[in-house]
Amino acid sequence: MSNQTFTNGWRVCSISEIAELSNGGTPSKSNETFWKDGTVPFVTAADLTDLYVSEGRSKLTAVGLNSGKTPICEPGDLLIGTRTRVGNCSIAKARMGASQDITRARLNKGCLPEFFRYYFAHVSSELGFYSQGTSIQGITRETLEELEIPVPPLTEQRRLVARIESLTGLLEQARQAGKRPSPRPPHVCVPPSLALSPTQPSHVSVRSAKSPALSAATRFPKTRRHPSRARSASA
Repeated sequence: MSNQTFTNGWRVCSISEIAELSNGGTPSKSNETFWKDGTVPFVTAADLTDLYVSEGRSKLTAVGLNSGKTPICEPGDLLIGTRTRVGNCSIAKARMGASQDITRARLNKGCLPEFFRYYFAHVSSELGFYSQGTSIQGITRETLEELEIPVPPLTEQRRLVARIESLTGLLEQARQAGKRPSPRPPHVCVPPSLALSPTQPSHVSVRSAKSPALSAATRFPKTRRHPSRARSASA
């Protein structure tokens, strides 16, 4: 169900329809002109642990960044772990390079990076299920391109991000006060009209304060059978 629009302004479309995807890469370590005395951050999927990423464990020179061996990531680009640490996701805070562990998603106009980062954090375990390979597991570019996700209007994206960050702030205050916060972080919610079809993997319904329970609506490529479906079939 690609690029369907609903009366409330939400739509479901593939990620390739809302972002330009580019594979990461690593300039040759044997070429000193790419690395020696570098000042440009170079990140791997291991660095994608927070909402934003501004520093990596290595630094490139300007020559290395412009060598064509790594994508040039601009502030606001979404960086997604797709080869190792699948599902890790952060927003580039500065100009940087990205390793082959990462797929860069340059979002189209009308797409708020923070909304999609929170969304990918919510479905990271699902992305991990679609990993392939033996020594190094990852998801293919094709799998990522076929991923269909719910996209609300920009105003709703902003409202949801503000709500998530408000709840995250309350959780942090509770932690600082020594109280035990809810073990589940706030998630992005989508309307019931976007509920998954019976042939697709389901998500746990999530509820935000002062809002009804809403069902998540990610549609993953049918390359593998989702574990919840396998359990239902064997019951």
